[in-house]
Amino acid sequence: MLSYDPFMNIPHLGELSAFLCAVCWSVAVIAFRVAGDEIRSFHLTVFKTIAAALFFLLALGASRLVDASWPWVPALSGRDWALLLASAFFGITVGDVLFIMALKRLGAGLVAIVDCFYAPLTIVVAYLLFGETVPGTTLLGGGLVVSALFIGSERTEGLSLAREKIVEGSVLALLSTVVMVVAALMIRDIFRTHNVLWVVGFRFTAAALMYGVWSLLRRDFHEVVRIRRLKSLRPLLLGSLLGPFLATLFWFVGFKYTLAGNVAILTQLSTVFIFLLGAAVLGEPLTRRRVAAVALAVAGALVVQL
Repeated sequence: MLSYDPFMNIPHLGELSAFLCAVCWSVAVIAFRVAGDEIRSFHLTVFKTIAAALFFLLALGASRLVDASWPWVPALSGRDWALLLASAFFGITVGDVLFIMALKRLGAGLVAIVDCFYAPLTIVVAYLLFGETVPGTTLLGGGLVVSALFIGSERTEGLSLAREKIVEGSVLALLSTVVMVVAALMIRDIFRTHNVLWVVGFRFTAAALMYGVWSLLRRDFHEVVRIRRLKSLRPLLLGSLLGPFLATLFWFVGFKYTLAGNVAILTQLSTVFIFLLGAAVLGEPLTRRRVAAVALAVAGALVVQL
């Protein structure tokens, strides 16, 4: 076990981390929206994954300056290394690809609705993998949060879509969620006994290498390199820092220190924060439905903390 854990001895750390994950991810989404649509989804995914890996390497170096007693490479079994690589492959690369495929078929509005199933699916996965159950107050609060997202999400994008597209996109979105959650929880024993910063950093470094090789095989890695010359580089870097780096780190810290159900419900608040930030930063309409959704989601989050 590593001697240094930069997150220990903080009260209610799991719940706090889940909440911070929601905040960081919502700001990251707005940053990516500000960057505009001049970058294709695949190239953006490769860029933010590589950027996140570099942020993690810098953070690992900084944490090693605080405590040099832990090694750069911990002593893990062959099974642990296999699980880490599988988690990186399925959770970051496959999960992202499935999500992009769903987004292209459904659009952002319907994807936001399907994303409401993230918390229930996480609770189910945690129960199947670890037999983890949650208190009744958590289920009640989760129901309020999920209901809020259904109320606040726009449905107009689905009106012009064929039923087959909606079904296909919904299945892909649900698969993306399941793959990402399973890939994270399948290494729970590893990040609960080792430095969570190293574990998450390794996942992103491995995924960045996988994406880099994939992009080279596609012969379009130059499109990823081209991003550094775009005017939207700053919001992209901000989004990469807050989203793949900090939000993912807080997500795993939450899983390490509290029930997966609590983490799922509190991180689900990111959609509500996106409603508010979209109105404040991008001038998106804050409708009555969305105001009601915010109030309902806040009530649900407070119930979870009971």
